Amino acid sequence: MALAPPIGNLPSLPRWLRWLATAFSALALTTLFALWLFPYERLARVVSERVRDETGIVVDPGAVEPTLGLHGIGLRAGPVRIAVPGERVVLLPSVALRPAWSSSWLSGDPAFVVDVEGGASGTASGLVRFGDTAALSGELHEFELALLPVGEFAENLDLGGRASGRIDLARDAQGRPLGRIDLVAADGHIGHPSLPVAIPFATLRADLTLDDEHLLQIETLTLDGPALDARATGQIGRTPQPGSEPLRLSVELTPVGDDMAQTLRDLGVRLGAQGRGRIQVAGTLANPSVRR
Repeated sequence: MALAPPIGNLPSLPRWLRWLATAFSALALTTLFALWLFPYERLARVVSERVRDETGIVVDPGAVEPTLGLHGIGLRAGPVRIAVPGERVVLLPSVALRPAWSSSWLSGDPAFVVDVEGGASGTASGLVRFGDTAALSGELHEFELALLPVGEFAENLDLGGRASGRIDLARDAQGRPLGRIDLVAADGHIGHPSLPVAIPFATLRADLTLDDEHLLQIETLTLDGPALDARATGQIGRTPQPGSEPLRLSVELTPVGDDMAQTLRDLGVRLGAQGRGRIQVAGTLANPSVRR
């Protein structure tokens, strides 16, 4: 029976295999040191500051820890405390963040893939990019409407309820938001200082665009509620002076029940034979006028 050769006489490994082993070892060491030494808490603070500067939303990331998955190294924070303008505070159990494969890094604008596990506040996932090419693109599922940065379109607007849909927004060279918002929300309300009371809804559907000409183009905006159904179309124009954006909106109102019908009549809304009324909203965003 042949004896095994001494260990010292074993043939050397092929060159390609030695290269592969060296590369794998370097990758493993790099990953280990990245997980161990990378300043994740500092990165979380930087991202929080960028969110505050660009949306007005204050984010406290809570505890931060590194993650390693198929898509690379990232971090997970939680519980995350979010203070939305208007003194509303929301707690999210977990927010995962990892660098996105994006050419924007080459120009100094960081981009991240974000996955939000909001518990009672819903979930969201998508891409967030900061800097001169700031953008937000992703999917929402049962997400808190109050967390959406709508102050730029309607200051002091109070939104409640949960929405599912998609948002694709980016800023142009002048810092103006452009893109689309397509959402369906349920069991919420719309409030504003110009309204006598907040309007509850069972279902709210919004298909909106933002372009060079319009701050907001309303393709579809429908509200079905226990007291009032409404349908709106129209535009909010763009101007250099905030608040002077021209309004051109047409709203159809259908009261549910005699009490709301009488309330609309008291407000000067004429109801037709089928119980529907229509109003036209003109003026500016800061000083709207209603023609009944």
